[in-house]
Amino acid sequence: MVASVGTFATVLEGLLDDELAYDPVTVDGFSDHLPMALVALDRLGADEARLAEFAQHYTRSLLPARDSVQSARKRYLADVASLGIDGAVRAHLPRFVSGIGSAAFHCVIRLAYAVEAQHPGQVAAALANFEEFDEPLTAAPPPETAGDQGRDPLALLGALREHPALAGHHFGTGSISGAMARVAALPEFAATAGLARCDDSLARVAAAARALHACTGDFTALHAVTGTHAVRVVLPYLDDAQHALALRFLFQAIAAAYLTIATPTITPVDTASAPAWREIVAVALASDDEHVVKLAYTAREEARVHGDDATYRWCAALEAGLV
Repeated sequence: MVASVGTFATVLEGLLDDELAYDPVTVDGFSDHLPMALVALDRLGADEARLAEFAQHYTRSLLPARDSVQSARKRYLADVASLGIDGAVRAHLPRFVSGIGSAAFHCVIRLAYAVEAQHPGQVAAALANFEEFDEPLTAAPPPETAGDQGRDPLALLGALREHPALAGHHFGTGSISGAMARVAALPEFAATAGLARCDDSLARVAAAARALHACTGDFTALHAVTGTHAVRVVLPYLDDAQHALALRFLFQAIAAAYLTIATPTITPVDTASAPAWREIVAVALASDDEHVVKLAYTAREEARVHGDDATYRWCAALEAGLV
């Protein structure tokens, strides 16, 4: 049952505060998406009743926070109180850069939404979540691939599709992060698919992520899109060197995710029939599926920054069942 939120400035603020009573892992062993979905719904225009309704529905899948989780959150909340949200994120995010794709990108996604909401408790919870689930795929970023190919994420993914030891394989059932870890355990993985950073690396990675999801509609590929959005949100909290590393580790995680879905060919999609945002948003606002909600918000935000509006609408519409 969702607690009363009447003492908070907004219903969203109160619901985010209520969520802190719950564990970051659901009864089914998945990452808790409630705080992200609530922020996304709010940004998409949900009214207060809809926010409360979604929270009440979603909390049925949640568990009380473990003592260790509450303890870690209190530690980080003390830093947020003393340093402010920006200061605490700047202080702690750099040590998680190598694990930017941890928990199938959910650690950085939760942090990005907490920062966007400017909710101190959620920022502390997100940093605690990163601490608990931080799992770099490799200790160091892969070597930067030379030449134009190294600056082109789509070309690098194409090279993976041709790699005899990595391409076309299945890496078992279970969680996305478990499959990514099994990819990372292969010695060939650490030595390949290295992004060479350039001025527009983030835009290039975003283009690769949306192209992969647009042509496959794959659930793992969806996380490459939402993960890239989240990294964009938190990049300003890193210095130049850390910024570069974050982009390289982000692409490494996307490459690992791509391998887990057996390296499908990435082909252009005719997006002429992609529905308008108003239709996509209407479906998202009525949905109890957190991924429909999050991708609608993510895709709209990414289109505003990177362009290619039709492809982002296509991605969101795929998840919403509109195409």
